[in-house]
Amino acid sequence: MPAVAFGRYQLLERLAVGGMAELFLARAQGDGGFSKTCVVKRVLPHLAADAGFVSMFLDEARLAARLDHPGIAQIFDLGKVGTDYYLAMEYLAGEDAAAILAKLEDRQRQLPVPLAVQIVALAADALHFAHEHRGDDGRPLQVVHRDVSPGNLFVTYRGQVKVLDFGIAHGAGRLGRTEPGQVKGKTAYMSPEQSLAQPVDRRTDVWALGVCLYELLTARRLFTGRTAVETALQVVQDPIPSLRAARPEVPEALEQVVMQALERDVQQRWPTAQAFAEALRPFLPGPADRTLSDELRSLFGESRAQLQLGKASALPQSRGPGTEALGKAPRVVDATEALRSRDPAPATDPSGVAPGRTSRRGLVLGAGLATGA
Repeated sequence: MPAVAFGRYQLLERLAVGGMAELFLARAQGDGGFSKTCVVKRVLPHLAADAGFVSMFLDEARLAARLDHPGIAQIFDLGKVGTDYYLAMEYLAGEDAAAILAKLEDRQRQLPVPLAVQIVALAADALHFAHEHRGDDGRPLQVVHRDVSPGNLFVTYRGQVKVLDFGIAHGAGRLGRTEPGQVKGKTAYMSPEQSLAQPVDRRTDVWALGVCLYELLTARRLFTGRTAVETALQVVQDPIPSLRAARPEVPEALEQVVMQALERDVQQRWPTAQAFAEALRPFLPGPADRTLSDELRSLFGESRAQLQLGKASALPQSRGPGTEALGKAPRVVDATEALRSRDPAPATDPSGVAPGRTSRRGLVLGAGLATGA
C-alpha cells in the first residue's frame, strides 16, 4: 500500500490495532538522505485526551530512554503530530517465544535444551540491567517488568534475544502508578506474590522467567486454569510438576536451577536475574550446537526470514499527508493465543495494544516500554 506522511515519518503498513493504540511499520526521514526503518505506536484518537492514559504512555518513553541495552527493545522517539501521541520503536525481524512454542507444538517437536536455556539466560541478563538501573540522581529506579512471558521474549532471525514491553512495569518516579491491590500482568506468568496483589520486587521477574523456561523446555503450559482465578490459584498453591518427568533429557542440575526460580517463598528464589542467568550458563549451547538463528529458519522457513530481514530495503514511497490510505487494519491476535486456548485473558492489559498485545509477529514491534524516572 502507498506510504503516508506522519510528521517526520512515513507510515508504510499498519501492523496491528488494539483498544488503545495502533502499530505501523514506518520509515524515519531526516536531512542528508537519512532514513531508518522503525515501528510507530500511535495512541488512538479517543485516548489522546485521557490524562491518565497519556501519563502511562509518557512513562513508556521515559523508561525506554534510559534502558539502553542490546537485550531490550529500544524506543528512540516520543512526539505528537497534531493531537496524536506516538512512540517510534526499534524494528525487529524475528519471532516471539510464544510463536516459537506454537510452531513447535504444530510440528510436535521440542526446542533443543541449550537453545531454550539461551533464550531465558539472555533475557535474564537484560532484565538484570533494568533492575539495576539508576536515575540521574543515582538512586535505583527499582524497575520490575511484571509482564515477562513468552510473548515478550523476542528472538530475531540473527539470533538476538530482546525483552519487549515494559508497558506495565513498576518503578520509582512513575507518572502513572498502579493502585494498591491492583493486579496487572498475564495470570499464568505472575509470581505468587503478584497474583495476591502483594508488593513485588525483581524476584517476581525471576519467577516469570522460570515459568518461561519450564514451558520452553517442555513445550507445554505450566499453569492452565480455565479462568484467571483458577489459574491464579494454581500459581499460588498447586505443586509444580517435575520438569524431568515431562522431558527426561533435561539434566537434573538444570531442573534444580529452574525449580529454584519457581520457589514460592521469595527468600528461597534466585535473588536476582543475574544469579539465575549465571546458574544457567553451564547449559548454554556449545560451539558445535545448533544456533537460535538456525532453529528459527528451520521452524519458520528461510523465505520468511529473508522476507522480514529484507523488508527495510523494499519500502514504498510516500503518497502525502494524512493516513486515510492505510485503510482499516484487521484485528490481529497475538501469537501467544495459539498456545492460550485454555488460558484466561490478562488480569489487566493497559499496554496500549489490547487485549493480548494484538500484534503481527515475525516482524516487530520493539514493543512499548513504560515507567521510569
